[in-house]
Amino acid sequence: MNRLHPGATSLAHGVASVILSIFAAPGCGSPSAAPEEGAQVPTATTPNASEVPTSSPSEPEVPTSSPSEPVAPTSNPNEPDEPICDGSNRLRLRFFYEPDYFHEPAANAVLIELGNRSIGIDGHCRYWLNGGWTNGKADRHLPWTSGDLPGELADKLDAAINLRTLDALECQGATTADHKNYYSIRSEYSRRRCEVGLDATEFFQVFRILDERALELYAAGTPMDGALHLAVDHVPWPLEMQYTWPVDSIAIDTIETELTAGHSLLVTDPEAVHLMRQLRGSYLADRAAPDAPYNWPEGIPIASIGQVLMRDAVPYELPNGLWPWSDE
Repeated sequence: MNRLHPGATSLAHGVASVILSIFAAPGCGSPSAAPEEGAQVPTATTPNASEVPTSSPSEPEVPTSSPSEPVAPTSNPNEPDEPICDGSNRLRLRFFYEPDYFHEPAANAVLIELGNRSIGIDGHCRYWLNGGWTNGKADRHLPWTSGDLPGELADKLDAAINLRTLDALECQGATTADHKNYYSIRSEYSRRRCEVGLDATEFFQVFRILDERALELYAAGTPMDGALHLAVDHVPWPLEMQYTWPVDSIAIDTIETELTAGHSLLVTDPEAVHLMRQLRGSYLADRAAPDAPYNWPEGIPIASIGQVLMRDAVPYELPNGLWPWSDE
């Protein structure tokens, strides 16, 4: 990957090293050496976060239109409860930290539009979750991962909630947060949001079921390797470290993407996606380097262009790239 500075860390560090550094506490030193591009990365203690596309025959195809179109919530305690994993081809449950658009730069919308931290589970007990749960450097740029929800965890969720009556989860009390941020639990039937800081409530006892297992699920999952959502912010960033845009077929200098949720360019061409993942891998490795500049922008700085931001496309997206039940 060509960059216009002489000292940028090479892609050979690998995104696996980046995740090792993200999980490590500040001051623990530089990332350990990573295997060559395409090599197998152990997943027992670290997530397999290679940015090089790998085959994933068990992964559901990312639909261009969702089989799980949103429906009006119908909370009704008289309706029978349903298991989350009912065998259906639709999204069944979402846990996420609601996007904080008020405090985020507009360009970040494509990174956080499904949630600052986000996990979705479908009727086959497959899960998809983003890197926001790692709570480290550039965590929202990490690839989404997917896997099979452990049976005991699915049973625990089924015992704790009724998909039809999520809005009945108790969420009262005095918040300890400095400003209002919200966590959400949503299904096709009902939804509940609660302010950050109400840790003793019934809602948070439920939310914690997945929150406490998120890093484990991320590490156990397989990184997404399909289409990418792309947004371009044409405001240059005064940083010495700049990258060159590698995809000749996409003229990002002429792309005008609206920097709001649900507005991005979906890139599906395999070659373009591969080159974009390599660019993202270089960016993540460079950000994790011990000598990385302090004032990184949220996006990937592209010489003479501005910044690009990209997010993995995930199954059950609506045509605008959002998951169902993203509205209030």
